Amino acid sequence: MIVADEIPPAQDTGAFEEPVSLLLVDDRPENLLALEALLDHQRGYELVKAQSGREALRQVLARDFAVILLDVMMPEMDGFETAALIRQRERSRATPIIFLTAVSLDSAHMLKGYALGAVDYLTKPFIPEVLRAKVAVLVELSRKSQALARSEAQLRLLNETLEQQVAERTAALQAKTDEAAAMSQQLWLTAKLATMGELAASIAHELNNPLATVTLRTESLLAQCAPDDPRQAVLNVIAQEVERMASLVANLLQFSRRAGKQISSLNLCEEVAATLDLIHYHLRKRNIAVERACPADIPLIHADRQQLRQVLLNLLTNAADAMPQGGKLRLEVRAEPPLLVIEIADTGSGIAAGDLPRVMQPFFTTKPEGKGTGLGLPICKRIIEEHGGRIDIHSVVGQGTTVRATLPLAPAAGGVHVQI
Repeated sequence: MIVADEIPPAQDTGAFEEPVSLLLVDDRPENLLALEALLDHQRGYELVKAQSGREALRQVLARDFAVILLDVMMPEMDGFETAALIRQRERSRATPIIFLTAVSLDSAHMLKGYALGAVDYLTKPFIPEVLRAKVAVLVELSRKSQALARSEAQLRLLNETLEQQVAERTAALQAKTDEAAAMSQQLWLTAKLATMGELAASIAHELNNPLATVTLRTESLLAQCAPDDPRQAVLNVIAQEVERMASLVANLLQFSRRAGKQISSLNLCEEVAATLDLIHYHLRKRNIAVERACPADIPLIHADRQQLRQVLLNLLTNAADAMPQGGKLRLEVRAEPPLLVIEIADTGSGIAAGDLPRVMQPFFTTKPEGKGTGLGLPICKRIIEEHGGRIDIHSVVGQGTTVRATLPLAPAAGGVHVQI
């Protein structure tokens, strides 16, 4: 069981709080019931339960969560594997994860969890008030972020409305075009600054003080540790994570854009070469010959480097898995303005015609049980489409598979590096 002592009831504040969803993941039903009793619905929590890593991934694909409470020790797919797959989804990449464990983990396991984005660990049995307090802080951060997103949407709507009004006035009153545009811009800026001030003050008050306290306590503990103290590594990770959260608060206060794609000008042939280097040993071990056709003067594209490499790695790994006894892997990159095309063809086992329409569906896989999650191709499809492209698959059983992906060419202007 999670809690050895009697669970004290939570206090009902009586104030209305916007509902948020929490995901509780544990393979033991009695533990899920105990967590549900601790995190009562009076706090505005909508509790969603999952008894396996795969079920948790289905829930994450279906909806957004403010906090995920994830058991470390689970059969088939443990908490670390589940967290790694959750982090691959753009919308859940920043969702706070609290790991729950019935055993005391060593530093290596804790570092692994923090590297996967965990914000905390709790060892069973734990104190109910501690769990509620940790969840409450993370839920409050989620609510503030949602409030900020709504304000941004309202500001965008206001901006669009004002621009439309300016356009209508311009058509009717050509002589007053400049004056109308200036007034509209001033109104939009005033509304945005007013909202920014209210949100910034609220967020700073609610989050900066707790973060400062954690930082000071961590620095104090580090100062007390000997140079060879193994606890230093854990404390350094805590300090880094607190710094990351503080940076998030700072970004909110400055009204910077939310974390997203890091767009830059890329040479797709260079990215193909870098990805092939990563799996060179894997391909050679399977006796797979690689043919590459990449023109030296290939035009650039605008894309997120890490996401693009993730697509290439997934597609190349799938091709290699289809040729366990060896074969030929051919990659071609070519320009078909206004698009850039990459084709990855293998001489593997191929995909049955009945399975082709389903290969892009989450959790569908033709690999043996335990050999694939069924998320690789759906993730590739989402990334390519978010970059304005598309991905298609042609396959014949016994002959092989060809994957064709297209991306828009970059404008003729110079390089770019933006975050969206």
